[in-house]
Formats: sequence, C-alpha cells, structure tokens
Amino acid sequence: MLIAPDVYFYCFGPYGQPGEFSSNAAVLGGAEKIIVDPGAGFYWPELKKQIEADGLDPAGFKMALFTHSHPDHMEAGRILGSEYGIPLALSKPEAGFFRSEAAWFYENWNRPVPDFTLVELDEGLLGLADPGLKLYLTPGHTPGGLSLHWPERKLLIVGDTYFPGTIGAIDYPGGSGAAMYASVALLEALGEVEIVLCGHFEALVGRDRVLANYELLNAEIREKKAAGIF
Repeated sequence: MLIAPDVYFYCFGPYGQPGEFSSNAAVLGGAEKIIVDPGAGFYWPELKKQIEADGLDPAGFKMALFTHSHPDHMEAGRILGSEYGIPLALSKPEAGFFRSEAAWFYENWNRPVPDFTLVELDEGLLGLADPGLKLYLTPGHTPGGLSLHWPERKLLIVGDTYFPGTIGAIDYPGGSGAAMYASVALLEALGEVEIVLCGHFEALVGRDRVLANYELLNAEIREKKAAGIF
C-alpha cells in the first residue's frame, strides 16, 4: 500500500499456519528502490503478491535492508538473494551479532541458520532509494539495530525499537535497556516526523499521534528505570 510518495508499507496480516510470524515490510524509493525487512520466508509469496499488485517488480530492487537480524525480519533474504541476486544488508555491529548469535534465534524458530553474504552498513546517508535517506544505529532490541529517516517524506522506520504504545523487547540475547533508552531519545529528537513505520502493528500516522506515542514510550521507560529494569 502506498502510504506516502515513494513509500509502500505492508503490514503483516493473518497469513500462514498458527505460530508463524513475520515483520512488516516497506519499499522505498523512486527509480531506485530498496525493500526494508522482507520478513519470514513463509510469508514472502504473499508479500510478493502485494508488492506486485502495487506495480513494483522485486527483481529490480537494489537492496534488501534489515533493521536487525531476527528471523521474522530477515529470513526471506535467502529468497531475495538466491532468486534475484539482491544485496542483503545489516549494520556493521548487527552483522557481527548475526554471525555470533544467529543460531539461537533460528533454532528457536525451527529454521536453518542462513548462510548470507552481507553488505555491512555504517550510520549516515545510505546512497540508495533517495539521497536524503539516512541510517541511525538504534540498539536496544539487538546490538546493531538500524532506523531509517527520510526527512523529505517526514518518514521514520524504527524496526523493533518501538511500537504503538510500547518499546521493543529487551530480554532477548543482545538486548539492553540502557541502549533502548538512548535510542528512543535519539529518534524523538529527530526533525519533524509525521509517519512512523514499526516492525509490527500498524503505522503511526500524523504528527500528533507520533508525539503522543513518545509520551507513552517515555512513561514506560520511567517505570522500567524505577523498577531497576533499565
């Protein structure tokens, strides 16, 4: 679904067998497009149908960028890499985390650990999809989580850093309350944002809703700090 100019958002629906779970996905860019978080492997055929219904061709994507390395965001990369030859990208710290910790996550999902060749990204301008698309390291859910900010579209993609009404989980391997606190503060301080795409659940649309959500996140953070969780 087109949610803003050159921004397509695909919210995961009730597809697959009970217990199967995937992330939301996004496609960004004009002539040059990237896909962000293509999700779990089982979901790719349904997601591909939705993408093609919007007139997009996955074979033409320039990159599959993962906000982090959990299987529900990243597993479909094996299909995009093998069938289309699309480069697969994580942040540099997340790529190291993936190589050292991936087995725990994939084994818990009863999935084979993929043998990905990865492009390792630094913070800063991406150089694809749009010259102004900027990457920020936002650890907390994982050590090398990425968020994407597109100021021209007033768009922010946060992966599992936070959701409507709550921060992302910090109790998986590699999670950190202190890092999550800093990441939420960094994202809140960015310039005007009117659309936030989270890794799960619906989009946050409208400046008032974006700001109201930060109030909820900060209240949760204060509670967790008071309880000694952070």
